[in-house]
Amino acid sequence: MGNTITVIRQNLNGTFTAPVTYAVGAGAPGVAVGNLNGDSALDLVVTNKTDGTVSILLNNGNGTFGSQATLPAGVNPTSVALADLNADGKVDLVTTSFTNNQVGVRLGAGDGTFGLLQTFATGTGPQSVAIADIDGDTKPELVVANATSNNVSVLLGTGSGIFATQQMFAAGTMPVSVAVGGLDADGRLEIVTANKGSNDVSVLLQDVPTVVVLTPEPTLVAAGAVDLVVTYPDGTGINAATIGNGDLLVTGPNGFSRTVTLVSTGLVNGSPLAVTYCIAPVSGSFSIADNGVYTVAVVAGQVADVAGNFVAGQVLGQFTVAVDVTRPTAALTAVPTRTTTGEVTVTVTYTDASGISVGTLSDGDLLVTGPNGFSRTVTRVRYIIATGSPLAIAYRVAPVSGSFSPADNGTYTVAVVNG
Repeated sequence: MGNTITVIRQNLNGTFTAPVTYAVGAGAPGVAVGNLNGDSALDLVVTNKTDGTVSILLNNGNGTFGSQATLPAGVNPTSVALADLNADGKVDLVTTSFTNNQVGVRLGAGDGTFGLLQTFATGTGPQSVAIADIDGDTKPELVVANATSNNVSVLLGTGSGIFATQQMFAAGTMPVSVAVGGLDADGRLEIVTANKGSNDVSVLLQDVPTVVVLTPEPTLVAAGAVDLVVTYPDGTGINAATIGNGDLLVTGPNGFSRTVTLVSTGLVNGSPLAVTYCIAPVSGSFSIADNGVYTVAVVAGQVADVAGNFVAGQVLGQFTVAVDVTRPTAALTAVPTRTTTGEVTVTVTYTDASGISVGTLSDGDLLVTGPNGFSRTVTRVRYIIATGSPLAIAYRVAPVSGSFSPADNGTYTVAVVNG
C-alpha cells in the first residue's frame, strides 16, 4: 500500500495511455469512483489506512484529477463505497474503520464536499463494505465483511442516511471482500464474501419468512368476530415490530373486504411466532346474509424478519361463516284448562340447535287471544340464567278484570310474538 493511485485511461482504439500517478494519503488500500459534484465526470475517493483519512480527487472534466482533499475516516479505514443514501440525488460516501469496528457515513453536498462523519457499529475488523437495497424497500443498506469476527454485518437503511443496528450473519474465515447481487433469479439479492483465511467464498442466500394459518380453520356459527391465529416461521426470526393491524386481508361474500386487527400483545422477535388477529363484520356482527366462505391473504410488505425480508403476499386459507338460519321452535308443554277465576300459567318449551339466547326472553313473548275480544300478552314467571336448549319457560296471563268470570269461558289461543 503506497501513497499514490494510478489512473490509466483508455484510448478510442482500445489501447491505453501511459499511467498517471496522483498523490493520496499513506497506505491507500481502497478506491471508489463516482460523480461527486454533478458535472457528469467521475471523481475518485481513496481510503488512506495509515493516515486514517479518505482522499477526494475531483475530475477536471478531461480525465485528469485535481489535488486531493482529505477527510477523517476513523482508525485504519480499509474500504470505501459511494451511493445516494438519502434520496436527495447527491452521492454519499461510506468507509470502514478496521480498528474502530464501525462504518462511517458522510452525506454528500453535491459539490464534492461532504457533511459530518456519522458512525455505526459493525463486527470486529470491518474490511470491506458494499451498498445495496437488500430488502427491496428502495432504501439502501450497508453490507460489511468483518475479517476478525468472521461474519457479515447488514445495516438496514432508513432512507435518511441513518442505519439500524447491525444484524450479523456467519461467513468463512477472515472475509476480506464483500459483494452483493442476485444469484438465483428469485428477484432478491444475495451476499458473497471472499474469505482469506479459509481460501473460499461464502454465499448468503436471503431467507424469506413464510406463514401458515393454524388448523383447524375456524367456522363461525355465532354472530361475533372471528379470531385467526397465524404462525410465522423464519430462519433468522420474525421482527415483532413489523406485526400490526392490516397484516392480513379477508375477502368474502357481498363484496366483503377488510383488513384484520392485531389481538396479540407483548410479541418479541423470534421464530416461529404465533400471532392472533381479529376480523370483525362491517355492521359489528355477522348475520345470515353474511354466510359463506371467506379467504384470508397476507398483505405484502407488512411482516418482515429481522434481516428485513418481507413475507410475500399469498392466500393462506379460508374460514366459513355459518350463522344459524334455522328458527327456534316453541311448544306448549301442557295445555292448561282453567276452572277457577285466577290467572293462568302457560309453560312453553323452546328448542334450537345452537341454543336459546336467554337475553331474548321477556314479558310479552306470547300473545293470548280469546272470547269477547280478549287479547293480552304474558308476563314471564320462570327466569333462566344460562343459554341452552331446550328451555322451558313459564308465563302468566291474567284476565282483564283481575279474575275470570263465566262470561270469559271459552277457548283461548296462545301464539308466539314474532321477533
